Amino acid sequence: MAPEHSPAWLDPVIRQIGTTLERDPRYAHTTNVVLSHRGEVVLARHVGAGAVTDLTDTYSVTKSVVGTLAGIAIDDRVLQLEDVRDLLTMTAGRETGGPWDIDAVMERDGAWVEWILSAPQRHEPGAAFVYDNGAAHVLAAKIADAVGEPLEEFARRRLFEPLEITQWLWPRDPDGLAFGFGDDLGDVLSNETDPAVGCGIVFVHKFHRRQLTECSGRDL
Repeated sequence: MAPEHSPAWLDPVIRQIGTTLERDPRYAHTTNVVLSHRGEVVLARHVGAGAVTDLTDTYSVTKSVVGTLAGIAIDDRVLQLEDVRDLLTMTAGRETGGPWDIDAVMERDGAWVEWILSAPQRHEPGAAFVYDNGAAHVLAAKIADAVGEPLEEFARRRLFEPLEITQWLWPRDPDGLAFGFGDDLGDVLSNETDPAVGCGIVFVHKFHRRQLTECSGRDL
């Protein structure tokens, strides 16, 4: 139900969202929905099994988290944008299929980053976009190296705690490096879906009138 102070035109929108979630099979996998209007949560609904506080698989939203952490590290001047631009924009130009497909990479006993970087060059860096899970994993490793601590710890201090995210599960590769990608096995970054923080992870987010990062996607 919409709160009393929401605009009247929003009420039928909220009702329609609720009806769609309940009846449309395309949204059968949906567990939590948060609708914010002008910075105010006007709908927070949990559907399906489990509780609203259960950890929820965020799949490739993991990449948005990693990108945000890259922006914070760039703001801190421990990471140079030019060194990671092609990874952030998925224009590294390396082969992403066959033995370098992320599912094949995940079957390896170790050295995932080194293997990804050994892929044949198919395009000049920056020349063409190709969806690239491997690039996201290399980016995560580069951030951890630049900040001098595990990526999960850096995320806890600089992103999760400011957003009041208190629970998460972030798997690591055989070398102990946090995943920079999401995959369909559910082994990805997860965060609690409390409506108070459900819309908190964005590339530039103001919290108590303080920006978490000054680095903008426009800089790419």
